[in-house]
Amino acid sequence: MRITYALSGIIVLGFAVYWLAFYMMAGKIVARAVTDLTLRGYDIAAQVQPGGFPVIPTLTGFIKLTTPDGTISVSIPNLRLRGFFIPYTRLRIDAEPGIYLTGPGTDAMWPTWRQMEKVHLSFDIPPTVYAGMKAVPIHNFDITVDQSRFIGNGLLQLDSMAQPAGMMNMRIVGIDHVIEQVRKDGTIDKQKAMMLSALLRGFEQPDPETGAMAVTIPLTLRDRWLYVGPIMLWQIPPIALGL
Repeated sequence: MRITYALSGIIVLGFAVYWLAFYMMAGKIVARAVTDLTLRGYDIAAQVQPGGFPVIPTLTGFIKLTTPDGTISVSIPNLRLRGFFIPYTRLRIDAEPGIYLTGPGTDAMWPTWRQMEKVHLSFDIPPTVYAGMKAVPIHNFDITVDQSRFIGNGLLQLDSMAQPAGMMNMRIVGIDHVIEQVRKDGTIDKQKAMMLSALLRGFEQPDPETGAMAVTIPLTLRDRWLYVGPIMLWQIPPIALGL
C-alpha cells in the first residue's frame, strides 16, 4: 500500500513539475520558433496563452505567417493546440472561425477557397522537420470549406525537395460542389468535371453524421500533383518552406 502511495505521489509530483515547466517555457518556445522561422525568411507574428491545467496542456492564440517568397500568407485568428508538445506524442489542432489564405500564390491553389471555415486535426509530433522526412500520421482531419466538408485520416511528409506529399482516405460531403468550384476556377475543364462527377456519384453514400450524400476516395499528393483516386486533378505551385 505504501509503495502504491509513493508511486502515486511521484507521478503527481512529476506531472506538477511538467505543468510548471510548460507554463514557464511556453512563451519561450513560441518566441524561439518565431525567431527560427524569421531567420529562414518567413514574416511571422504570433501570440499564445498557455492553459488547460490540470489536465492536458493547451495553447490558444493567433498566428500570421508569410512564406519567404511572399507568395502565400496564412492567417489563423483563433488557434488552439492541445497536447503534451513532446516528439512522438499526439497534438490536436483546432481553428475556428478557420484559416485565411492570401497572396498571389493562392490564386493557382485555392481561388475560391481562401477561407477554411473550420479546421480540426491531430498528428503525431515528429522529432524534427526536414526535406525527405518520414511520413507523419494525420488523424481526425476535418475541414469545412464553403458548402463542402472533408473528413479523413492519412499520412503527410516532405519529399526530397521539401514539398508536401502524402495520401489520405477522405470522406467528402458535397463532392459536386467541389467539382463545380474547381471547374469555375479553371483548374479542370467542363469535360473532366462531368467525368469526375459521374464517376464519383456512383460511390456516394449517406454521411453517418449528417445524412448528406458523401463519397469516400483516396487523395494523393505526389510531385506537387494532387490525384483523386487514379485521376490527376491539378498541380500545386511550389511552396517555399525555407528548409
